[in-house]
Amino acid sequence: LCLVIMWFEIPNSCVLRSCVRNFFRFHRDLNFTLPLRNSSHHCHTFQSGNDTSERLHFHKLLPNQVVDKIRHLQADIYDFCATSSHKEVDSLLFRTFSTGGKMIRPILVLLMSGLCNALKNQTNSTCITDAQYKIAMIAEMIHTASLVHDDVVDDSDRRRNIPTVNATHGYKTATFFGDIILAKATILLTSINNAEVISIVSKILDDLVKGELIQMESGCDESRLFSEYLAKCYKKTGSLFSNSLKATAVLANCSELCVKNVYQFGRNFGLMFQLVDDLLDFCSVDSTALGKPSRVDLQLGIVTAPVLFAAGQKLEIVKMIRRKFSRPTDVSRCVELVLNESDGIFRTRQLIEQFSDQAVRCLNDFPNCQLKLALQQLCRLYATRKT
Repeated sequence: LCLVIMWFEIPNSCVLRSCVRNFFRFHRDLNFTLPLRNSSHHCHTFQSGNDTSERLHFHKLLPNQVVDKIRHLQADIYDFCATSSHKEVDSLLFRTFSTGGKMIRPILVLLMSGLCNALKNQTNSTCITDAQYKIAMIAEMIHTASLVHDDVVDDSDRRRNIPTVNATHGYKTATFFGDIILAKATILLTSINNAEVISIVSKILDDLVKGELIQMESGCDESRLFSEYLAKCYKKTGSLFSNSLKATAVLANCSELCVKNVYQFGRNFGLMFQLVDDLLDFCSVDSTALGKPSRVDLQLGIVTAPVLFAAGQKLEIVKMIRRKFSRPTDVSRCVELVLNESDGIFRTRQLIEQFSDQAVRCLNDFPNCQLKLALQQLCRLYATRKT
């Protein structure tokens, strides 16, 4: 309430931004638990205060430098995007970038940046450069903009247990707001002044659009459904992981083999991440814990791994897919078949484990250190997350 009052009462935008930044810092201090350094592992404990104790258990190995940068990343994004002439936009920016979230994309970017820098320098120096930090910001900005646009496409009214911009301001404002974040991300990207990196990160935006088109144009050819599904998963989710991480490796002047391994790590992590999301969307009965309505994909006629695996065993599901779950009882019947009469859930979990293991193997050529261990732990944590 105080911030809302200040928004309209304080004429000096510099003073207002200072107030907002202080709020971000206070918010981050509440959201991160940082106990004393463990002398044997030299690590901090990290915990997201917006998540339940079961969510991801982020009290794992994150180096001090990564924690410090993540503390300020959302405030830095707000500072970069905020304008003094559009109070409604600034208000939406504040709301969007102060509600927390997993922050897994910038965390991975920062961890991989330090690891690539250490490998290239053959020293213990893992200092993250300004350009690499910008990639972390850009990754979070692109991800956030894509969520805003997804909420418009899906007509979603809730995300992270709060109303979406689409719900509170309408689809036009939500669309333009997502566009603004993407535009600012592009401006920040060009400031890195590296043509190869600009090309790599631009591929993310291209893939996001193509992924949506694959989802919209997905047909009923059963022989292609799973390959189309994985292609969509990569373009809508995996590309942001793989190409943002690849950009950090290029900025570290890593070898071609190293860049390839970093890219493949991001690809496998991203596919694993999306499969877990789809599994949770299908299995969750507690939309509050999930932070958004559950089984939305199925209600929209979008088939994901659990359903596709089950369709190989149940012709009845294949018929539902062909008619895009148009009958009133199709969704509930499909859920019953997948959960109780097929191994769709089990096989999805198997595939998740495969992608997680492949991601970990991509780190084999990197030296053993805290950064590598943190990346390995995150693979395992996200493969088994419950929310």
